[in-house]
Amino acid sequence: MPINTFSEEFYTAIHLHTDLSNQNMVEVINTYKQYIDQAVEYGMKAIAFTEHGNVLSWYNKKKYAEEKGLKYIHGCEVYVTMTLEEKVRDNFHMVLLAKNHEGFKELNKMVSNAFERKGNSFYYNPRISWEDIKNTSDNIIISTACLGGVIWQLHKNRTGSANSQAMLAEVVQWMTANKHRVFLEVQPHYHVEQIQYNKMLLNISEKTGIRIVAGSDTHALNPEYDKARKVLQKSKRIKFTDEDSFDLSFHSYDKMVEMFKRQGIFTEAQIYEALQNTNVIADMVETWEVDYSKKYPQLYDNPDEVFQKKISEGIIKRGINKLPHHEKLKYAERIKHELEVYKANEAVNYMLLEDDVKTYARSKGVRYGFGRGSVSGSIIAYLMEITHMNSIDRKLNFARFMSKERISLADIDTDFPPSQRPIVQDYLLNHPKLHCAKIITYNKIELLGAIKDVGRGLEIPLNEVAEISKGVEDNEQYYRDRYKELFYYVDLIQGTIVSVGAHACGIAVSPIPLDENMGLITVIDNKTKLPVTLTQINMKEIDAQNFVKLDILGLDTVETISDTVDMAGLKWEDILPENIDTEDEKVWNSIIDDNIGVFQWESDFAHQIYKDLFSNETIEKIKAVHPKFSYMDLFSLGNAILRPAGASYRDSVVQGEFYDNGHQALNEFLAPTLGRLAYQEQIIDFLVQFCGYSGGEADLVRRGIGKKDKELLDKLIPEIKERFIASMVKKYQTRNVVAEQISEPFIQVILDASNYGFSINHSDAYSAMGYVMAWLRYYYPLEFITANLNVNIGKQDKTTKLVEFAKSKGIALNGIKFRYSKAGYMFDKETNSVYQGIEPIKFLNSAMADDLYELRDKKYDSFVSLLLDIREGVDVIEIDGADGGVTKMSYKKFLASDIDKEGMKWINKMEKEEGIRLIGDGSVAITSRQIEILIALNFFSEFGGNLKLLKVFNFFNGTYNPKHKLKTKRERYTKALEFEMEAKEEVLSLVEQCTSELTFLGHIETVNPEMPPNILMMTEVLKHKTYTRAKAYQFATGETREFKMGSKTYAQVPFEEHDVIQIVNADVKPKNKKINGHWQPSPTEKEVWLKEIKFIRKGVSSDGE
Repeated sequence: MPINTFSEEFYTAIHLHTDLSNQNMVEVINTYKQYIDQAVEYGMKAIAFTEHGNVLSWYNKKKYAEEKGLKYIHGCEVYVTMTLEEKVRDNFHMVLLAKNHEGFKELNKMVSNAFERKGNSFYYNPRISWEDIKNTSDNIIISTACLGGVIWQLHKNRTGSANSQAMLAEVVQWMTANKHRVFLEVQPHYHVEQIQYNKMLLNISEKTGIRIVAGSDTHALNPEYDKARKVLQKSKRIKFTDEDSFDLSFHSYDKMVEMFKRQGIFTEAQIYEALQNTNVIADMVETWEVDYSKKYPQLYDNPDEVFQKKISEGIIKRGINKLPHHEKLKYAERIKHELEVYKANEAVNYMLLEDDVKTYARSKGVRYGFGRGSVSGSIIAYLMEITHMNSIDRKLNFARFMSKERISLADIDTDFPPSQRPIVQDYLLNHPKLHCAKIITYNKIELLGAIKDVGRGLEIPLNEVAEISKGVEDNEQYYRDRYKELFYYVDLIQGTIVSVGAHACGIAVSPIPLDENMGLITVIDNKTKLPVTLTQINMKEIDAQNFVKLDILGLDTVETISDTVDMAGLKWEDILPENIDTEDEKVWNSIIDDNIGVFQWESDFAHQIYKDLFSNETIEKIKAVHPKFSYMDLFSLGNAILRPAGASYRDSVVQGEFYDNGHQALNEFLAPTLGRLAYQEQIIDFLVQFCGYSGGEADLVRRGIGKKDKELLDKLIPEIKERFIASMVKKYQTRNVVAEQISEPFIQVILDASNYGFSINHSDAYSAMGYVMAWLRYYYPLEFITANLNVNIGKQDKTTKLVEFAKSKGIALNGIKFRYSKAGYMFDKETNSVYQGIEPIKFLNSAMADDLYELRDKKYDSFVSLLLDIREGVDVIEIDGADGGVTKMSYKKFLASDIDKEGMKWINKMEKEEGIRLIGDGSVAITSRQIEILIALNFFSEFGGNLKLLKVFNFFNGTYNPKHKLKTKRERYTKALEFEMEAKEEVLSLVEQCTSELTFLGHIETVNPEMPPNILMMTEVLKHKTYTRAKAYQFATGETREFKMGSKTYAQVPFEEHDVIQIVNADVKPKNKKINGHWQPSPTEKEVWLKEIKFIRKGVSSDGE
């Protein structure tokens, strides 16, 4: 074959890796799009993706390749083990390519099974057994891959197996029998082993007739990216021997020819054949179409019948059957319409799925939000308790959720208490009738991560990298100019996928197996350390193929409402929108006083809007024009105008100003929103009521307007105008000329509203939750504050505001205290107090807290007697008597009582003969260190000062041992009681107390007004190159102060966290701010700069760290 034919040819990349191969280690920094774009430039007709052990994002790859005119080849470089019976780390490489759609499913299933951890499939890597390879169908095309492949590895006997040559012979024999779909992959790298391997493969090919095929094992787009990936690998301490001998870039046809010729192994004809066989493989692969049909899971054999039955049950449960006849007709008409739409959209099975999940949640005591998104517009969803929003009472819009005209997959999101979300997720993931998995997410290298990685890879000093990381956000160009090489690689590396995780909320739910149709991957959860199965395509890819996904969302508000309801002894039904008084002026006015805890209204900005909107002046204005005014309607409108899109009419609304739309009918229609089109659903309702569209048609028109497509608008606007004028003339007896005048400005209002319209279906449900929060806060403040504090543990700003609110209500917030504190915050009605919980304290836990709370009702006349219960937990001692009877007595009384010699003799005898039984609940699972922490934090303050109790505990702990004989325990218990009685009352010093609180609570609670205000304890120290920023606790006020100091001043007194200092001299200076892109002194903000300080005491962390 003449050499000049090469320049006219193209080949197919059959062995190629993107950054989706980085699951075990970082190997690639290029994306599939970069490779596809380059393949088009090379003139390729097809491209295969062969990630290490996975088929991640195969849909996106296929879609983009086909958009660019390339055939997509579905592949994977799998890890092969010769046996699953024993854990041998052979993990030989092999490339598998799907010949057709059946091969696609077969390969997906094999790859999914390779992650199985219960068997031996996963061992360092996801593995496929040689037996499974032999059982592949003709729908799978095989290439022998690289030097890590099964042939070379067995030939070199890398695993040290005694029968490696026999295995190799078996492999070659099987491949020969399947040479119609097996190829021997030769690669053009100038490495001694690769050259030897190519010679071996050529020899096998000549003997067996198995075809050779060219592969490059591509790991980089070009040499530039190849160098960048090596910098990243160096930072991760990843090193491959002799990698410099391998050129793993994405090569052109001519470059491949040149590299093969340099090896000096193949003839021109053989090179041509190997390259052309890549196209042979591409031609063998059949193009297949993605299934875009709706994939609703089916839980019942007769879904329509079950659906109808559940609706009927809902009518009774929700009390609709007890309404007046004319009201029932309204519901019947709406139900009939919705039922027709659900059936037309084939969504009955989806609603039954939602019902199944919600029914299970309720059976386990798991509550969920009143509604989220557009589903609140469905009365059937309300009847089935999928939502708690009565869309007829609240005038919500069903067409916004679903219509016959808009055929799309149903989608309902639900808010659950974050702590209970796993209950619902686990139910789905283990559902016997469903195929479910969590949805994958990708973790990418962000800017700061890229700076740190490249900094390590280029061996830039750590302090310089730290400085760049801290300053780059405010002054990026400065650092780019100064560190050009670093940012050159940062730009190449940033955005690289380095690992995968589980989407926090999303679960794919399918009627067909996910392992075949999506592919599954299993990872270890960082928190639970248990395997978690994920889809191999992401959320958008799942949506695109019309698979169902359920978002099991977590919302603190739902948790707070649920916990408050339980603490207050209410039923969940009591606070549902249909049962609670939403027009209670006392509740609405209470929000004017304080917005803490009111869902979606907690910012200062929102509170000011609320105070203006709900002021007496505004309310009176609204009532004058709109007598049927509703506080809840106004609250929902407020939620809409809080959004940035509501800015254009926000000021007018909060002043109660109505917008006159030029006609009474329009003004009445928009009266609840003060004459404004504030909601998307209002556009739909307008088009139905005033233009004669159906609900579904109106929603399509609304969506069309929102797209801002000029061609579409040129068609829709005249149509809307014509329909509007006709309707106004016929329905409202308006003169044609007047209707014409009204139409122009109102249609413009519609066009504007399509930009900012909020969803009333969503706003109303969320507003109801906001009101319920305020209602619970007003009528059950103690329970509400306790629940809210528990939900917001670790959120210091929110906790501070809750504490201030509690004080305003006369509720005391106390530290941890024995008998009152549990794991979380706990309230006490008798004292109108809330006590802090134990679990958030460093080194402590909930189990220990619950065990200690179980002791709350016991009487203790000493700290030692409590320590005895904690350490031993014995209530009663039983002693067998000589007469066959049994003596029972209090264990503590036994240990402390006088017993004569004869009595002790008998006790010793019975102890040896197991005639003594100690009865009780057992010891508390708590360590000595944990007890000391609790003592230091005054948990046991009812027994005395914390320093005294520490001494008592140390004496008891060093003396009393539950394993001792009874005689010894009696002696030592008595000594401990005497020690406690004689111990003098003492407490930790102020500094020691504050250090303990800072170490274990994370903040300081002790305040001493007698301390000078210039004496402070350092709580946070951040060192920069030219200055140090610090936070310190002011003993006298209990407040945290912030200040800076120059590096020279700091060098004189180099304080650390926990140190106590005295400020001798300080200046107040304008704070430097970036204004219009330039750093300059702020005209309003100031900061304190220390000029002179002194050490008072060198601090020591209480935990010894």
